[in-house]
Amino acid sequence: MSADIGDLFREVTTMIASGRMFNEIPTPYIVTAILILILFLGFFGQSYDLPPEPGSAKAAQDIRNIPDGSKVMILVNYGPEGRYELETGLASLITVLAKKEVGIVFASLIPQGIESTSLAVEKSISKINFRKQGYFYGKNYVQLGYLAGGSISAAMMTGDIENYRREDIFGNKLRDLPVMNGVFSLKDLSAVIEFSSVKIEGVPGIVFFTVFNRKSETPSIAVCTSDMVSDYVAFADSGSITSLVQGMKGIVSFEKILSGDSESASRFFSSVGVLWLVFLLILAGNIGKLLRKKK
Repeated sequence: MSADIGDLFREVTTMIASGRMFNEIPTPYIVTAILILILFLGFFGQSYDLPPEPGSAKAAQDIRNIPDGSKVMILVNYGPEGRYELETGLASLITVLAKKEVGIVFASLIPQGIESTSLAVEKSISKINFRKQGYFYGKNYVQLGYLAGGSISAAMMTGDIENYRREDIFGNKLRDLPVMNGVFSLKDLSAVIEFSSVKIEGVPGIVFFTVFNRKSETPSIAVCTSDMVSDYVAFADSGSITSLVQGMKGIVSFEKILSGDSESASRFFSSVGVLWLVFLLILAGNIGKLLRKKK
């Protein structure tokens, strides 16, 4: 066995020394290896620093302007398909609002949003000791669950909330929960915030709340996945949405401005690295075909 290994080692070293080894390796493999090495060197030591995104900076400022001890509504309109981009950002926002002692009314216009809300809350709880700070369900946040009806439910919520929903997702009467004290309609909230990967009836879900609540000055903040940016930008430009965080790059910027750090940064750069790798592999394959045709 040792003699075989020794012979193999000598053969390999001889091939390297004579250059025969590279003649034995197909050219596309060599090109691919070089491109992957370039990719690795390009991302090695990356600081993950990104210039602030204007929309993210505006959204972060709107969050900072929310008065301590007030109430906000967060619409969670994404399912498993949006978790990779949105969950960490939502968890970070919950943590920031918890430190400001801002009460949160969670709701969703899609059924999958219920689970997404629970996962984000659990993730934020792992960051700070909510119990030590006296942060509890019913006192500081509540889950209304799935608001069926899309635009109809949004219209009803802008009036008296109890005309549409009298109990939370667990069957507790809303009027018995401290977090709902003083909250009778959307006008009593300091902001309406949406995390979304889907449209509702062809438009962003948060737009229903701003349209039916147009006489109010309640800020509307939207955070959407990368594939939904084109659907949201027009509404942000027209003023139907106060501020818009656009895609994963925007979420990284939003988190950094808001809390000084971003857990989404490593995910963002990993995604960029994977896309570059796919591009380089396609490029290497085409170069290999071209070289073979010339032979």
